[in-house]
Amino acid sequence: MFTTSIIQLTLSLFKLKSGIFFKRSYCLIILFMCLALTSCETVEEDVDPNSNTEAPDDNAQTFNPNTYYNSTDELSLWVPPNQQTLRGIFFFHGADIRNEPGGNNKRFANQELVQRQLAEMWGFALLRGNVWSEERRGSGGTQKQVDFYLSALEEFAPRVGHPELANLPAVIMGGSRFGGFGQQLAKLHPGRVIGFVSFVAALSQNEESIKIPGVCMPGDQDSSSESQINLMNKIFAGRTENALWAIAMLWGVDHKCGYCMDYSYTFLDQVIKERLPDNIPSDGNITLKDYQESEGWLGQMEKYNTAKSERRSFWNNRIPTVADFASYAGDKSSATWIPNEYLAKVWQSFALYENTIKASITTPTQETSRNKGLEVPSEIKVGDAIDIKISISDNSLGDIYIYNGDKELGQATKDGSSATLSGISFSEPGLYSLYVVSGGNPISRPVGLIVMP
Repeated sequence: MFTTSIIQLTLSLFKLKSGIFFKRSYCLIILFMCLALTSCETVEEDVDPNSNTEAPDDNAQTFNPNTYYNSTDELSLWVPPNQQTLRGIFFFHGADIRNEPGGNNKRFANQELVQRQLAEMWGFALLRGNVWSEERRGSGGTQKQVDFYLSALEEFAPRVGHPELANLPAVIMGGSRFGGFGQQLAKLHPGRVIGFVSFVAALSQNEESIKIPGVCMPGDQDSSSESQINLMNKIFAGRTENALWAIAMLWGVDHKCGYCMDYSYTFLDQVIKERLPDNIPSDGNITLKDYQESEGWLGQMEKYNTAKSERRSFWNNRIPTVADFASYAGDKSSATWIPNEYLAKVWQSFALYENTIKASITTPTQETSRNKGLEVPSEIKVGDAIDIKISISDNSLGDIYIYNGDKELGQATKDGSSATLSGISFSEPGLYSLYVVSGGNPISRPVGLIVMP
């Protein structure tokens, strides 16, 4: 009311002739000052001091409902809206936490949307961001990073209305300098890690982490080839200590994820299914099922830890061998370890060297930006019928089949350089990994398919 009266008075004075009381320029100054006061009053009325969810500069109504940020703004947490009791945490370490589908980082927003779908399917919270900061490196860095992670979960738990969050185990994925946190957490709290994926990153081998199922994904063309060979040597050394670890080579990829999601998500999906109990305690204190090395499968990773030219020469037109632990004929201590047959078959398809690939699934497929390392699996609903279409680069191939892991879905009908398997549907929700087989061997890399309820 006071500001409005002053504005009215100023306008009246402005109409007076020059020289009476005030010059018009002074009146304009008074008017602008009053408008500024009005703006300040409006801002004060709009501030909500009790808001504790989204950061004020986020568009919370579009991309970020159910998203929370920790007090240092280094981690974001997304919670499935209809999940009564959370079952675990999906931590993508090193990820950008401020994404918008229409913004400059829309590719990462698409990645985050897929990870939310997976988290919702698993009944997990999705945690993204970074625990690896300047003040948490160097001497005592592992303890500092783990403490920061656990304290962030304790901070989030009451805010999201899920007290169990503070105690839940996690699947952890990260690359480069962010890739070792799964092993670091396992060293201090092995019961808090379900499984981990580390791409183009060093591993932290210790007595506890070797008991956790994990996948290391080195880039075949990483410019730091010597460090990559050292990384793979750590995997081989871990296997001699019965580490439950695998190498999934990223052929033709340098220091990035490349097509790593083609196997990573499927691996995490399978270890969640096998290690989590059916009934989750309300306090989140879960006892995970332990794997025994002899219960798993083994895969051939010969020459992986040699120079690129030697490695490529060996694997040119060669299919990696996989077999259950008891039946594997090679050196078990230098073979990659895989939790089950489903994953072993997907790994065999994923591990194909470039010149060994004779076909690719074109529908359903992934919207991909391989130079950014983003894979977006296709999505359908339970009962939806789809046609699986294949592009063939070798017309001398015999019969063509489509597999989901270790299960045949059917024989595709060939038509020149293409083939189709029509009318395929899925009766249960989940993450399915599809690939092409001919002559009893995989001839394509896998493609992910999310089937929603």
